[in-house]
Amino acid sequence: PLVRKCVKESRLKFPDAEILILTDTASSDDRLEEGIVVIETGNIKISAKRNLGAKRTKKQYLAFIDSDAYPGDKWLDIAIEKLESDINLWVAGGPNISPPDEPLTERWVGLAQQSFLVTGPGNFRKMIKHARECKDLPSCNMVVRREDYLSIGGMRADLPIFEDKDFCLRVVRSGKKILYHPDILVYHKNRPL
Repeated sequence: PLVRKCVKESRLKFPDAEILILTDTASSDDRLEEGIVVIETGNIKISAKRNLGAKRTKKQYLAFIDSDAYPGDKWLDIAIEKLESDINLWVAGGPNISPPDEPLTERWVGLAQQSFLVTGPGNFRKMIKHARECKDLPSCNMVVRREDYLSIGGMRADLPIFEDKDFCLRVVRSGKKILYHPDILVYHKNRPL
């Protein structure tokens, strides 16, 4: 149901986007609307899936979103606008906030993640805050030029976690910028308390 919501919202808001779903296994019950590409990857890490998707598409921009998230109204449009306005901007993203219809116990987790005591200086990514350059963004809400992504080798497929932090660190070390913008928003399901 979460994947279907992500696809439905993405297709509705960005009808011209190519949607690739990279899944461990696919079944005949995984039928989605026409124009959605489902790629069965086997049991590989999320970073390897993102790299595979980047290689499979020929689109200029890669927009990564998790299967338990869905985009805000202008998510992709604003991200691409920002990337097109600055060649030194390599990553655009924004807040990943609690869905408005989320159960209360999951909302509590989302509220806790807004606290500096829980998530440290990166807590702004769980709230709608002013636009700013930053050192990293999570790949649940990340838009990059395909050419830039591939030029630094994508995400490290050997990392079990923090593949997005490693990717962003390499972007910053190469002298490029990362932008958090409040309108590049996704709604991201929280775990229950």
